[in-house]
Amino acid sequence: MRPIIVYLVDDKEEARWANGNALEKLLASPDIKIVPIEPFPEYAQFNAFLGQPDLGGFFIDQKMKGGGVVNYNGIELAGYLRGIFPKLPIYILTGYPSEDFTGTRYRVEDIVDKEDIEDRESEKAKTLRARILRRFAVFQDVLSEREQKFHDLLVKSLREPLTSEEEKELGILEAERLVPAQAEDLQDVKVLEKAIEELRAKLGPDRLSL
Repeated sequence: MRPIIVYLVDDKEEARWANGNALEKLLASPDIKIVPIEPFPEYAQFNAFLGQPDLGGFFIDQKMKGGGVVNYNGIELAGYLRGIFPKLPIYILTGYPSEDFTGTRYRVEDIVDKEDIEDRESEKAKTLRARILRRFAVFQDVLSEREQKFHDLLVKSLREPLTSEEEKELGILEAERLVPAQAEDLQDVKVLEKAIEELRAKLGPDRLSL
């Protein structure tokens, strides 16, 4: 069985590798691989990760906005990812645990103080590890059950008519599999529309008819 991939998003290279190593040691599981990545300029560029069968979740640094790399912070990225994949495990990493996250904690599983992942022998770290591993396991179980159900219904539909409830369930499961690609297509359309509007503004209203 391949390990599940958990992405660590941080705009600072040194922090990516330091926190990635700390998380690897904290979780200490051969079934989980932490992959540090830079944040992308556009949300839609994360869509390719959401369609991968070995996706396990995300750890996202909170303080990314304002550094010149991206114009969003961790909670804002989490909100986007959750909009596409509601049950995806997402954790925010912060060096400022006193920051006010009022009204936004619902977007993630937990707000994790970076200091709490550095000493894996502390009671707080052990509790955190247990919660994270349990959440990842539940997510993988949900994915496996959905994939198996989708396969069973698809095979059955090839042999005999499905009931109305089965057809509805098959449609929902199929839609969930297509959501990342559909989100990317929608984003492409928005980007194109924005480019056309900008071009219209530069050329004037009578110079471009699209």
